[in-house]
Amino acid sequence: MAEEYDNKNSGAVFQPFPNNDFILEGKLDIEGSEHKIVMIRSMTKAGRVIIKCYTELCALFENDNMLSASPDYTGNCHERFEINAGTKLRLAAWKKQHSGNKNYLSLQVSENKRPADQPSTKEEPAKIVDDEIPF
Repeated sequence: MAEEYDNKNSGAVFQPFPNNDFILEGKLDIEGSEHKIVMIRSMTKAGRVIIKCYTELCALFENDNMLSASPDYTGNCHERFEINAGTKLRLAAWKKQHSGNKNYLSLQVSENKRPADQPSTKEEPAKIVDDEIPF
């Protein structure tokens, strides 16, 4: 029996299909909650034009601290994508290359281990103190 691949909390993104056109972006209020959206014009197999509406999941930022297994990009998912109340999610993305030299991003969703009120672990540069008296 073949082993089943577990793709829970993972995915991949590729170059868009040639018939997909990014046409609009904006905001949509749903019951007092603001959502950033984009519109993609596409075509069905039958040739009918459709417009798909997508909402923001998160913003990904380039990873400054690159270790061999570190993701190339990371970001915190929007709070409406929490799995349980107060459980924040994080999206990580790694640059990959598929057969035929096609570039894509491999995606992984995980629980954000760092509490929102905890500051980043990045050390800030030490401030230079000039103790010299100017007279």
